[in-house]
Amino acid sequence: MEETFDADADAAENLDARAAVVVPGEFVVYNTEDGRTEVQLRTVDGTVWLTQREMSDLFDKSVPTINEHIKTIYADGECVTEATIRKFRIVRSEGEREVEREIDRHR
Repeated sequence: MEETFDADADAAENLDARAAVVVPGEFVVYNTEDGRTEVQLRTVDGTVWLTQREMSDLFDKSVPTINEHIKTIYADGECVTEATIRKFRIVRSEGEREVEREIDRHR
């Protein structure tokens, strides 16, 4: 089950857990039917960007499996990294300090 914000409620009821109507600035929450997994997505300029961890949660596959699929996609020339990977800066608290990191997200 997923919840969408800033989207039509009737359309949200008909969405598959792996597809969404992407509206700029939309925040989407996906939950598995058993409620064990929740994936939160935010669009940037109408595009959803995910980390490999978020993809693994969304598709219920391991991070190494996602990584292998991504490697194959690039090796086969289906996509180019410059067009499909973007670095996002995150800030998180680790103990008593705040740490800034750049992480790769894929579109």
